[in-house]
Amino acid sequence: MPDSKPRLRYRFRLHPHPHQEQALARLFGCCRSVWNDALRLRTERYRDGIKYSKDERGLLQKVCLTEAKATDKPWLAEVNSHAVQQALRDLHQAISNHLSSASGRRKGPKVKGPRLKKKRGAQSARFVAGGFACNERTIRLSKIGLVPITWTRDLPSAPSSCTVIRDAAGRYFASFVCEIEPKPMPTLETEVGIDLGTVFFASLNTGEQIEGPKPLKRNLQKLRRLQQALKRMDRHCTRTNPATGRKQRGSHRYHRQQRRIARVHAHITDVRKDFHEKLSTRLIHENQVIVLEDLRVSAMLKAPKPRLDEYAQRWLPNGRASKRGLARSISDAGWRSFRLMLEQKAERYGREIRVVNPAYTSQRCSCCGHIEKANRKTQADFRCVQCGHTENADINAAKNILAAGQVARPSASCAESPERGSTKRIAEPMQKSRVKSRAAGCEASTHLKVTARAA
Repeated sequence: MPDSKPRLRYRFRLHPHPHQEQALARLFGCCRSVWNDALRLRTERYRDGIKYSKDERGLLQKVCLTEAKATDKPWLAEVNSHAVQQALRDLHQAISNHLSSASGRRKGPKVKGPRLKKKRGAQSARFVAGGFACNERTIRLSKIGLVPITWTRDLPSAPSSCTVIRDAAGRYFASFVCEIEPKPMPTLETEVGIDLGTVFFASLNTGEQIEGPKPLKRNLQKLRRLQQALKRMDRHCTRTNPATGRKQRGSHRYHRQQRRIARVHAHITDVRKDFHEKLSTRLIHENQVIVLEDLRVSAMLKAPKPRLDEYAQRWLPNGRASKRGLARSISDAGWRSFRLMLEQKAERYGREIRVVNPAYTSQRCSCCGHIEKANRKTQADFRCVQCGHTENADINAAKNILAAGQVARPSASCAESPERGSTKRIAEPMQKSRVKSRAAGCEASTHLKVTARAA
C-alpha cells in the first residue's frame, strides 16, 4: 500500500455575523454536551470494570446521540449531525491515545485521559466533506450559512475537513487539513550551528545574534494588572445559586475581564509564533544542514525540590525564586516550538536537522578545544584560560555545536543514515576531551570520549 501524502493544517480568520455567532454557539454547545455525556458514561462503565472496545463505541453513540435526540435532548437534531458525530469520534480517539500511552504501545510523552469540556474558553466543531464549501470571500457551513472569511493564501489541495474554532479571546477561525506535495529545494553547501538562549534568542556560528521579541516580558505588567483586577472581582462576585445551592463565581463584568486577559495571551502567542515562523523559514532557505542542541526544556522548567533541615525542622532556601524567573524567560522564548517548526519545514523542503548533546558546549574553546569552567567568567564573555581566545560566549557555543554536528556520528541505534529532510539525533554522551582537529584547529568531536592512562 503506498504511503499517504503528508498533510498540513491551514488556519484562516472568520468574521461571522451576530446571528451566525448564535448558531455556532448552539453547535458548540451540542458538541460539548455529547462529549461530556459520553465521557461520564464511559467513566461509570470503567469503574464497573467494563473494558473499552468497539462495542463500547456503538453503545456510547446509541445512548448519548441516537436515544438522546428522541428523548431529553431533541435540540441535538437542529445542528449539523456530522459535526456532533465528529465530537464522539474525537472522544474515541482521545481515549484510545490515552490507553495506548498508558500501556506503552504509544511512543513519546504520556498522554492523559480526556476531560470534561467547559462552556467558557475555547470551543471547536469539525465539518467533514459535504458540510462545508469554500467560496471567494466566504465559506458555506451546513446550517450556519455563508460566513465571511479572510483568505491569506491559496489552499494547496481540496481540504478533507474544516474545523471551526472559537478561542478564549472570542476570535473565530477556520482550520483546514490539506494534502501537500514535498517541495525539495536546491541543495546548498552551507551549514549552521545555533545556540538558543534567553538574552539573544539565537546565536549563529557566523557571528550573527538574533534577538527575540520577548512578548511575555513586554506584556507582563499589563497581565498582572488585569489578573489582579480579576482577583478582586472574584472575591466580591462569589454568590450562592438558590436553585442548586452551589457557589457561583462571576458576572458579566467578570467574564468580560476574563476575555481581556485571554486577548493579551492570544497576542503574546501570535507574536511569538510569527517570529518563529519567519526565522525558521529564513534558516531553512539559507542552509542545508542545521545543528541544534538537544535541550530538555520540560526538565529546565521544573521547580527545584524543597530542602528540609532535619535538625532544625525548617525549610531551607532552594533557589526557587531565581529559577522561576529563568523558567519564565525560557517559556517566553519558546525553544521547543521553534525546533518543531524547523523539523517540519526541513522534512518538507529537503533539509537536514541534526541534534547534538549540549554538554560542555559553553565551556569548550572553539579554537583549541580546552574545556574549563573558568573559560566562561560571565554570561556573555568567553576567554580561554589556555590559548587566550576571546569571543562572545554564545557564538563560541554555536561553533562548538556546529563542530559536533559535522564530525560526530550516530550511535548504534541510529546506525542507518537518515533520508533527506529528516532529523539526525547524536546520542553519544559528551565527555571532556583535549584532542584537537588537524585541519580546522578545533576539537575533532565534542562527543569523543578520551581516557588518559598512566604509562
